[in-house]
Amino acid sequence: MLDIDWYLARASTETQVILTESCHHLLMSIIPRCKIQRKWSLPFYTYLKDLCYINYYKDHLYLSFLQGQDIVHPLVEKESTKRFGKFYVTKQQDIDGDALPEIILQAIALQEHRYRK
Repeated sequence: MLDIDWYLARASTETQVILTESCHHLLMSIIPRCKIQRKWSLPFYTYLKDLCYINYYKDHLYLSFLQGQDIVHPLVEKESTKRFGKFYVTKQQDIDGDALPEIILQAIALQEHRYRK
C-alpha cells in the first residue's frame, strides 16, 4: 500500500488522521492498480487518470471526484463552477456504509467509459 504519512503528518486532530486513513484504505482496496500522487499538497488517487483526492478540515474531510459532475448519487455535492463533486465525511460511518464504495465504483466506471476506447 502506498504511503500517505506525509499528508497525515500535517493533521492537527485525531479525527483527521482516523478518517483520512480509513478513506485511504478504502480507496486503495477498491481502485484497481491505484496510484497515489502528491499534487497541491494533497493525496490524489489515480486510476486511468486522476480520480479523486482527499482534503481535510478541522472536523471533517471530503473526497473530491474530478468527474463528479457526472456522478449520480444524492450524497455527492456538485460544485457550480467546476467539474468536481464532493462526498463529505464527518464520522467513520460515512466511510463504512454503502454510499462511498458505490460512488468510487461509479467514478471508476466513468473513467473506463471516457478513457478506454
